[in-house]
Amino acid sequence: MSVSKPGPAPVQCPRCGEMLNEDDLYCRFCGQPMVATGFDPDEEGTLRPPSQAGGPIRAAGDRPTLTDPMASSRPRRGTLQKIRTSGLGCTALIGIALGVIIALMLITFFIVRPAISDAANGGVRDGLARELSLAKPDPSTNAVTLDETTINEYLKADEAWFDPLHDMTIHLQDNEATVDFTLYGLSGSFSAGLTVQDGLIRLVSPSTSGMGGRVIDADQIAKTIESELRTWVQSIGRPVSNVAIQDGTITVTFGS
Repeated sequence: MSVSKPGPAPVQCPRCGEMLNEDDLYCRFCGQPMVATGFDPDEEGTLRPPSQAGGPIRAAGDRPTLTDPMASSRPRRGTLQKIRTSGLGCTALIGIALGVIIALMLITFFIVRPAISDAANGGVRDGLARELSLAKPDPSTNAVTLDETTINEYLKADEAWFDPLHDMTIHLQDNEATVDFTLYGLSGSFSAGLTVQDGLIRLVSPSTSGMGGRVIDADQIAKTIESELRTWVQSIGRPVSNVAIQDGTITVTFGS
């Protein structure tokens, strides 16, 4: 007894309604694409389409129910995107930012700050040397007194001599001189007391404040001022016996 293989089962075109074979890829009448639906055996062993066998029905031409293998794939992320979105990436960015800040601070402290301090020191040296060269007391006078208003007028008129220091204003009180200034746009102050030692004027406890004061060396500025005052006293040819600051004035007394 021989068993013949059943031919393709007919299916109906969903567009024009004509009957087609199961293995037809396109409708011969209207060109509608066909999708194979498969066969299920019935109780007698005859292969029937799922619509006749009671299986899941899928009309010819419907989209396949199989999952598209490309639909589940996730776009690949680059290294920078992973850094931005992951917790470790945030930590890395914070570390990089801190590293940049530390590097800038080191550059400022070891390179920029010394250069600014040297420039300010040069401005004090040049400006004070010019001012003192014009302040020659009368040989018959034993004391010279200047008030802060007069001093500030000279500083304002000769500001270019002290470049890069600008907007300088001196305050005289309680035996201490304070100079407010701007340095490359940074405001600051320099303060020091005055005393006399070995016939020369010395600065006591020099200090700075403000952003501008933080980028200069108070001790270096004090030594520069003392050096220029020493040159001035030696040019006069008489030692200083006393220096006093009170009520907005400074008085320098010379010995014989």
